[in-house]
Amino acid sequence: VYFFSEDVKYTLKNKTAIRNWIRDTIFAEGYQLEELNFILCSDEYLLVINKQYLDHDTYTDVITFDNSEELKTILGDIFIS
Repeated sequence: VYFFSEDVKYTLKNKTAIRNWIRDTIFAEGYQLEELNFILCSDEYLLVINKQYLDHDTYTDVITFDNSEELKTILGDIFIS
């Protein structure tokens, strides 16, 4: 579990506790964790992604990309505005 920021200055507090909670939740649900990226970004940054990948010309709060190739495996990106 990794945390990034794009186009914003934001420092996530308690990263270790949040990372552990996410991992524990994934395992408790019977999934394996390969990689999960959280990208914190501006509204405008997410709007560009929404247009480019989903062909939506609207603002949104969250966009997820599931890159998993195997069942019960988590590999993806979560963009949060």
